Amino acid sequence: MPHKLPEKELDRAERAIQNAVRVREFHRRRSERTSKQRVHDVEMALKRIREAMAPLRSIRGRFPYGPQTTAAEENRQEIIAVMEQLKRERMKLWKMLPKKPDTTTQEDLQL
Repeated sequence: MPHKLPEKELDRAERAIQNAVRVREFHRRRSERTSKQRVHDVEMALKRIREAMAPLRSIRGRFPYGPQTTAAEENRQEIIAVMEQLKRERMKLWKMLPKKPDTTTQEDLQL
């Protein structure tokens, strides 16, 4: 609950964000978009973000039922800020994955 900050979950989220930034910086212009190592590193970073996001989503779902104090509201805002950072990094990592081949056919377009 937001009356006290979930330090463990926030720490895990911060480490997932730092890892995502490191992966992006390392692979930005150094590797091919389709290289196995790049895809593996990006997928691992996305997995860490997914695992860090789950408990924060659960906590955020309980916001309406928590205490309505100023301190609790500050804690809520901090949790929301970390979640937004996770979402931002997740979108940046998605862009680094190789593009999926277009599987639409002429028949699909005519329908």
